[in-house]
Amino acid sequence: MKLTDEMYLLIGISMAKKQFYITHKEPKTILVAVNAPYNRNSYIRSYFEEFLNLVKTDGIPYKEMLEIKLRDINPATFFGKGKMDDIKNACREHNAEQVIISEQLTPQQARNLED
Repeated sequence: MKLTDEMYLLIGISMAKKQFYITHKEPKTILVAVNAPYNRNSYIRSYFEEFLNLVKTDGIPYKEMLEIKLRDINPATFFGKGKMDDIKNACREHNAEQVIISEQLTPQQARNLED
């Protein structure tokens, strides 16, 4: 069996009558629930709850969920400068290692956000 980063694992290895464990540490995660201008859903709260339930179903532990309303989409990064600062501050505050966004980004936006 090939072990991947996505696998949650706890493997007990018995060597020389001692028990050793290899564990996989989950990265600290911040969720960003986005109310985008194209999302005309009048039930935005249920949209955010569905996003949260998908994350929970996947078993991803998270530190905080930010709810962000966008007036415009920045073609380069999806978020404007002010919202980017809010996300960066939350990441610093919680020592987050990854961010999960409720909206699908273009490959270029994802690359720009990684930088």
